Amino acid sequence: MKYLFTLLLFFVASFAQGNACDPNTHSLFFNGSNSYVEFGADNDLNISNKITVEAWVKAYSWGISPVSNSIVCKHGWTLGEKGFVLRAGGDGQLSFTIAGLKSNGTNESWKEVLSPVGALQLNTWYHVAGTFDGSKLRLYINGNQVATKSYNGRIDPSVDYNLKIGRIADEGAASGRYWNGLIDEVRIWKDNRSASEISNNYNEHINPSSVNDLVGYWRFNDGTGTDATDRGVGLNQGILKNASWNTDVPFSNGITRPSISAIGSSLASSSLYGNQWNLNGVPISGENGILFTPQQGGEYSVTVNYGFGCSATSQPFTFAITALEENTLSSQIKYFQSDGVIYFTIMPSVSANAKLQIMDLKGRVILLANKIPDQIDMRAFAKGIYILHIQSDNRFFSSKLSLQ
Repeated sequence: MKYLFTLLLFFVASFAQGNACDPNTHSLFFNGSNSYVEFGADNDLNISNKITVEAWVKAYSWGISPVSNSIVCKHGWTLGEKGFVLRAGGDGQLSFTIAGLKSNGTNESWKEVLSPVGALQLNTWYHVAGTFDGSKLRLYINGNQVATKSYNGRIDPSVDYNLKIGRIADEGAASGRYWNGLIDEVRIWKDNRSASEISNNYNEHINPSSVNDLVGYWRFNDGTGTDATDRGVGLNQGILKNASWNTDVPFSNGITRPSISAIGSSLASSSLYGNQWNLNGVPISGENGILFTPQQGGEYSVTVNYGFGCSATSQPFTFAITALEENTLSSQIKYFQSDGVIYFTIMPSVSANAKLQIMDLKGRVILLANKIPDQIDMRAFAKGIYILHIQSDNRFFSSKLSLQ
């Protein structure tokens, strides 16, 4: 019996992937005068004990002091000194400030930890973080601790001031303390993140479902509209106020969607590992190789598991089978490789006009021959995986070549 396939590629598949694997596509631009992100009331953000506030920032200008440019703010004083704020200014000095609260409930005013002057430079991306564990405030820049300050107490929670990004939360204050520049990847934790937790995770997206106490997480990858999606437990959507989307981002750890190449009667995945072939969206048991030969019509795709909860699925190939007749040359063509040279042994039954193709994993033909030679010298090709395809009349032979 012979298989004749009509291959139709439809661009309708979605990019299925784990949450941590989303590519970082956008940040937010703040103009320094009237742009910010506004949030509603959220009890999850009224933090009184341990806290961590993180963000990526790129400043275009500084205000006159470290309090001048708010990054992540839920503090104020016109209705009482409460809350917390991560900010910067002056000559590139980072500040993390909380409203201190004694164990007896008495407010102790502001407790602030400051980085060295010049720790931040203009027009440069930095990851900044402030933490408090009940006894010490800490500042981190790009995963490195740069300053500490001792304080035994709690945070007077900011019930009266809703969170804002890019300006001060206290709308009754005389100055808006606006941010001029870009902000990305804002996280608020109801916990004191350790130095290793910050340094190991600051340069990538995290999967909210794999961590605890992440009460606010804004990636700013929405890219359009005026909503900023919260991936934290509070699901507190932000509303853009004169802020705009920007494609300048500090990192991008998105994964690559695999592609499928049709090679005769077989399909080839662009990934060298982690493959799972699917038929009509359902995994095919045991089909985990680079090459796969369909046995029936339908929509075929390949899902690649990259580890750490990250996976991606190709766009589908749709096969319509118009005739059925088994067809193989595998028993009549043998080859072996030695030092980059491919040697062939061909049975007499193989037609003299058999055609040979060698393709890379993107489906590009890198070698084409109208007859099968005794040997092919591939020493000039880059090391890696290639696909060998031979067609003789209506019979096919496909195999993986690994150049070491």
